[in-house]
Amino acid sequence: MTRPVRARILAFPPRLQAAAWRQDSEPGVFVREIGAIFLFVTGLLLPSCSSAGNGPVIPFFGAYFPSWIACALIGIVATVILRLVFIKVGLDDVMPLRVVVYLFLAIAIGFASSLLLFAR
Repeated sequence: MTRPVRARILAFPPRLQAAAWRQDSEPGVFVREIGAIFLFVTGLLLPSCSSAGNGPVIPFFGAYFPSWIACALIGIVATVILRLVFIKVGLDDVMPLRVVVYLFLAIAIGFASSLLLFAR
């Protein structure tokens, strides 16, 4: 006797095949279990959002500007200036993995400016 076409396409173990194709099982049991796990994990992570409203902001032309954007811009502008200095000195030509070096340089300068300007 041959197996049904569905069972040949999906190579489940026989016990899982029987559970997957059983017609008397309730269709949304698995979805409800995943939803319950998601709600549990979300409930565990939710208290960490309580201090999100206390982030450092900069008043900029009457609007509140997030400080992390300012630190990212400082890091990018400082990296561009350092790249121009590296080109002038001749260090840019011999630098391996330039993109990675400049990316991490921008990140490091952004984090340093965040620590120096906002003590965070």
